[in-house]
Amino acid sequence: MDGVRLLRRILREHRRLPTPEMRRLGDKYVVKEFRDHRGVSDVGQLARFFAGWEAYLADIQSQCVRRTSRFGANLTDEVVDAMNDDQRQRLVDLRLSAAKND
Repeated sequence: MDGVRLLRRILREHRRLPTPEMRRLGDKYVVKEFRDHRGVSDVGQLARFFAGWEAYLADIQSQCVRRTSRFGANLTDEVVDAMNDDQRQRLVDLRLSAAKND
């Protein structure tokens, strides 16, 4: 899996988001996540990371094509339960950052 190529595809898709605020927030978050995972060597963890971002990309592409007014999806309980404390904190930070841009 080529992380740089996936990151570029995501950033390119963010150009189609309906507002500049969504694009800035999305770009900032995805770049940080990819940067934070540069040093990860666990193949299983990397596979899950890339699979999650591939799913995100497919979801965003689908929503941009349909031009829906609501973007994103709710996290399942299973996904939240599988998160570690750092990931949960990032989610809280992202929620707060998004609320500031509302």
